Amino acid sequence: MIQKKIPLYLILTLQFLLQVLGIVGLVGYFSYRSGEESINEIAHQLIDATAKTTEQELDRFFGNAHLVLETNQSLLKRQRLDAQNFADLEAHFFDMIKLYPEFTAMAFYTPQSQVIGVVIDRVGILTAPGTIATTEKLDVGLGTSHFYRLNDQGERIEHLFEVDHDPTERSWYGQAVESNQLDWTPIMALVTAPLGGILAFRSVQNEGQLQGVLAITLIINDISEFLRSLRLSPQSQVFIIEKSGNLVATSTEENVAPVTTVDGTNILTRLPAIESENPLTQATANALLAQAMPTETDQSWSFQFSAAVSGLENRQIFRGVGDPQRYFVNVTPYQNGTTLDWQIITVVPESDFMGAIYANLRR
Repeated sequence: MIQKKIPLYLILTLQFLLQVLGIVGLVGYFSYRSGEESINEIAHQLIDATAKTTEQELDRFFGNAHLVLETNQSLLKRQRLDAQNFADLEAHFFDMIKLYPEFTAMAFYTPQSQVIGVVIDRVGILTAPGTIATTEKLDVGLGTSHFYRLNDQGERIEHLFEVDHDPTERSWYGQAVESNQLDWTPIMALVTAPLGGILAFRSVQNEGQLQGVLAITLIINDISEFLRSLRLSPQSQVFIIEKSGNLVATSTEENVAPVTTVDGTNILTRLPAIESENPLTQATANALLAQAMPTETDQSWSFQFSAAVSGLENRQIFRGVGDPQRYFVNVTPYQNGTTLDWQIITVVPESDFMGAIYANLRR
């Protein structure tokens, strides 16, 4: 039987193909490993930069309230503003609130529970959007605050509604008087609107005599609006929590501080991050609970976790929606005053970056 010899050109071609395949495989492997290392670096750069941007925005958001309160306190102490002249205070607050879009209300509360303030309904919760109104309460103790619409010159043109209350009975008023320093209330439901808010307050004292308390109201949902404006990778998130684990704000559309009205009283419900309806928020919060806390609690820190998060697309090869993947997380503490103690959480799924690497390898 005559054996056929394999043609030399086939042997040479096969040898060449094996060498090429080997080289391509090695290049692909090293590209993949290099890509993974690059992903780690890029992911940490992104979450660090996002956390820093959020921290800077919070400083601006709260810093303006600090500045205005300290300025107004100084004006009252030096009698450049008269605490007894509600008309002058109203005109001053009207001018100030137009300068700071994050402010919802500015007010002065006397020890006798009298009130003068200016509010702006930016989104039309109680009136037409953009309406500026004054609130005035002349009754001593429990009494009625009257709200009047103001025109562009700050003149009263229409009585809107009224609310019965005694602001000196609120816990934050007593806290302001006792501390005699600028600080923040916990997140709470506003008296006049079904919204979650936070108040910056500062007592005004002259030669040991209490003149009253200044307060500025901020809407907590405004922080979420800012987080949603951040340019993130497709499936990344930023959310803020208190040390208790309750959500303060989020870049998702979830309402983290819903307010309901029962018998005329606005009631705020707090949402723990581990009970969030958003799967990635919930998974990240649970992973955070499992981490050993760093000894330097005032420094940002990072960790990674792996999980199968429903609804999230895994863009890696042979992976799909809901498959396990790795997540990069940055935790940045944020303090302001003695009571505000939050954590900024930034989370990025690995597949947001690996998809680009795999696409490059396929080329």
